[in-house]
Order: sequence, then structure tokens, then C-alpha cells
Amino acid sequence: MLQLPTTTFISKLLRAPIVDSDGRHVGRLDDLVIQHVGDQVEVRGLVVRQGRRKFVMVSAEALRNVTGDHLTTPGQDISMRTSPLQLRSHLDVDDSFPPEDEQFRLARDVLDAQVIDMDGAKVIRVNDIQLEWIGDRLIVSGLDIGAWGVCRRLGLAPLLAAITRRFHLEIPEGVVPLNQVAPLSKGPSLQLSVPTQQLSLLHPADLARIVAELGHDHRQAILSEMSVEQTADLVEESDANVGKAILEDLGEERAADVLDAMQPDEAADLLSEVPEEHRDRLMDLMEPEGAEKVRALMQWPDGTAGALMNTNYWSLPVDLTVGEAIARLRGGIPLCEEVLHVYVVDAEHHLQGVIHLRRLLAASDETPIREVMETDVDKVTPEAQIPDIRHLILRYNLLALPVVEDEQAKLLGVVTIHDVLDLLLSPEEP
Repeated sequence: MLQLPTTTFISKLLRAPIVDSDGRHVGRLDDLVIQHVGDQVEVRGLVVRQGRRKFVMVSAEALRNVTGDHLTTPGQDISMRTSPLQLRSHLDVDDSFPPEDEQFRLARDVLDAQVIDMDGAKVIRVNDIQLEWIGDRLIVSGLDIGAWGVCRRLGLAPLLAAITRRFHLEIPEGVVPLNQVAPLSKGPSLQLSVPTQQLSLLHPADLARIVAELGHDHRQAILSEMSVEQTADLVEESDANVGKAILEDLGEERAADVLDAMQPDEAADLLSEVPEEHRDRLMDLMEPEGAEKVRALMQWPDGTAGALMNTNYWSLPVDLTVGEAIARLRGGIPLCEEVLHVYVVDAEHHLQGVIHLRRLLAASDETPIREVMETDVDKVTPEAQIPDIRHLILRYNLLALPVVEDEQAKLLGVVTIHDVLDLLLSPEEP
């Protein structure tokens, strides 16, 4: 086989005419069959189109060359080492080739595949595939995820090169070495640099951006590696449509576990978007206490404090000392969005005051918490509308706003700045 140290791209080879050693037309290249050989991915065969529907397999050993200056533009001939008589044996599907439905092909399975860029927390696509001769073997050496790959496939690479020279631009190649992509296999998305399970180490907001761009199979591969708590964080950071899709991907039992791990207000918001029959089944599978909290939140109309509030918050009995209060918090801190304030309540859970966590930690253990709490607390009723909530949070620079019921101010929940952040960024209502 002709030894050439240069590289080429699959975009230059697809649909190229294939001729035998006597110059006779054999067909056109439709795809390349690849196989893992050690730590490399090697081209083991060619899928050749003959006519409209006929496809044959050609061993890669029959190639004369597929690289170098002979293929600077798409469509030039790929020459074979064989004579017409010898070629017929190469056109028969060899027993060493796997069945067609088990073959791993470059154009079909890798080109245009989704690639997860961990550094940028985004999904990008394989625009082209780099090939290189190593000795007498043709291997896959890299994936092109940049602009050059797109232009090569559109036949615009010469134009892009002319533009870069004319305006002194530098456009990087965008080729990712194959050893930075794992795994190279059929199925879920390829990833740069790290294996699938490490996606769970991303911040939930970044992972939500990635998951939003993936289809069912790709989401399933990621979700299967995540714990219930990690999945709950992901769902909370996703928009309603993606959240619903994730619940469907999880199956009802695991989806119920995820809903239990979510903040009640987030779970209520998501379930309000789910068809009633499905919603009822999920809530029946949830823990009774969690389901009851969610049902209570869903009774309030949209756009009210009752619908926005979170029923997970820090509260302490009013008759404790500072030392007793700190010990109680250490013994079991609830899962809360807002962790800087502790609400003080009486035996009937009526709001008595609020203590900033810093002030609580600074006081002596013997001090009654009555003496360190603030009794003048801004609060709203569950019927309060969004403009009123937004006004109070902006005017008094609040991180959280307690929601109380009746004249005795029974504490129901807390609206945090996180709950209304999108509202704070939207224009004021007239």
C-alpha cells in the first residue's frame, strides 16, 4: 500500500469514485467500517455503493491510497490495488465483518453525532472526521467540531481559506484528538475528555443546558449514572418541558423518588405541567408527607405567594436559648433554599420573629433567642400577588419573605429571591 504521512478527512472521501488497478469504475464510497484495535480506531473496510440500492463491502487492504494531494477536493478517484478478477473477492462480504446492524460506521454513526463539551457545558456536533495513515493502517485520528469541518462538507473550504488570508484571520482547525473523546461507540453522545459518569460532577445549571439539547437515549445514559438527589437538582434547574421529559425517561417509581427529593414548590410547579392522570399516579407513589406538601401548594392560584412559597424552611420554638437552638439545628437541618435566616414560632406555629444566622452564632449560649430575634418582620399572605411580593423584596433588599395565614400570622412557607428572580428581571406590570 502507498505510504503517505499526510492526513485527510472523511468529507473528502464520501461519494468519491472507486476504481480498480486497471482504472475500471467499481462504485462510489458510501461509508467506512471501523473497529477498535488496541487503543486505536482503524478503518477495516469500505462500504461501496453500486447503483441505487446495491452496497458491497471492500476490505481496506485493497486500498492504494485515500490521502495526500490526490484527494485535495471531494470526488476524486480512490484507487484499488486489485485487478478486476481479484476485486470480486474483495466485494464479497468477508466472514470477519460483523453483520450490518452490528457494524460501526464513521459516516452513519459518528458524523453529525452530538459531542458533549465539558469545558463549555454545551452540546456540539461532529462536523468532519480526520483520518491518518499509521504504517499500512488507516486510523481515525480526530473529530472536527469547528468551522473548517462544516466548510469542507459544503465545499466552501477554499473560500474560507481565501477569506482568512485576505483579512488576516485565524480560525482554528477545531480538531479534537480521538484520545480525548470517550467512548467512541454506537448509542449515546460522545464526550470530550471524560467518561459519562463524570457529567454528574457538573453544576446542575450547566448539566441542565446540556440535557436540554439531548434526545431520549442520550438523556437516559446520563440519568442512569446520577443519584436521586443529583437528578432532583438537575430537574430543578431545567425548564418545564425538559423537566417533564426527564420524569418520563425515569419511569414512575424513580420519578416519584426524584419529586420527593425536590423542593416542594419546585415539585408542585413541575407537576402542574403534567397531565392530571399521570400527576395523580406520581403523587400516589411519593412519600405521604411530601405529597401532602405538594398538594397544598398546588391549591393556590398561579401568581400568588401561596403558589410560589417553599414549605421547607428553618424554624425554632420561641422558648429556646441560643445554645439549644444551635444544637437543634446541628441535629437535623432541613433541606432549604434560604439558609441565612431562622424563623421563630410559638407552639401553634405562629410567627414570632426572625434571626439572622450570623447573629445567632455570635450570641452566648445562655441568651434566650427572644432577645436576639427581630420581631418587626416583613411578611405576606398566601393571596399576595406577584407585584406586591416583588415590591417588598426590592424595597427592603430581602432574600426571603415569610408567608403567613390569618391574623395570628401562622407560618405557612417562605418565598425566596430565587423563587421570584425571573419576575425581578421582567418589566414592571402597569
